[in-house]
Amino acid sequence: MFGTIFWGALLLVIAFIVGIQAVPAVSIDPTVLLIGAVVALGCLLVVAGVAAALRRPRR
Repeated sequence: MFGTIFWGALLLVIAFIVGIQAVPAVSIDPTVLLIGAVVALGCLLVVAGVAAALRRPRR
């Protein structure tokens, strides 16, 4: 499950970067974009971890 989330998020980030670069009127600093992507992926992983922990049956 982790691999699916990771690769899906990575592909979304790459698609977003390509889409931003295709619009010439928009200029975004790549460093800020990378930091935002890392923060978003971290939040996604935390949410996925909490969801997996809540789905696990208690012993």
